[in-house]
Amino acid sequence: MALPREKKALTASAWLCGQLQRGRVNILATGMGIADFPGSLSLPDCRALLNVGVCGALQAGYRIGDAVLPSRVLDGETGTRIDLPFGSEGILVTVGSPVLSKKEKQSISGDIVDMECFPQALWAKEQSIHFYCLKVVSDTFDTVSGVSAHLASLGAALQGLTESVENFVKNLVENDR
Repeated sequence: MALPREKKALTASAWLCGQLQRGRVNILATGMGIADFPGSLSLPDCRALLNVGVCGALQAGYRIGDAVLPSRVLDGETGTRIDLPFGSEGILVTVGSPVLSKKEKQSISGDIVDMECFPQALWAKEQSIHFYCLKVVSDTFDTVSGVSAHLASLGAALQGLTESVENFVKNLVENDR
């Protein structure tokens, strides 16, 4: 158990900076969930923001490890939507807590679900920054419910995520978007 100040340190976002052929890259690891995204973030020279992570499938047809570039993100609480012009498929719904059962998945209107994307897309829109979203399916519509089943599928999803991010970023750099 952590004291409040220790807990804050444990959940704080992590920053990494580096070079990627044509410019500086900042990486902000926000962790899981909406509350971890710093809405007062200031990146004066930021031209683009890429949200990367895992998602659950709300529809049949997605497999564990499938990469998805959603074309729209919805706030699951308010229904507010943001179109993602660089996306190509599906609607991503951002919710405040894990969606683990088929019954919960059936209650959400969209294609995939996560817990982080919407506030980041909103921030990027408010800053007039290009926003990209790349998700990899960690659990299918028919995945057995429960945390242990979800954790069991994460290994395959994370391998797919690593490969997808590498290809996506390489494409962005080559096309100078």
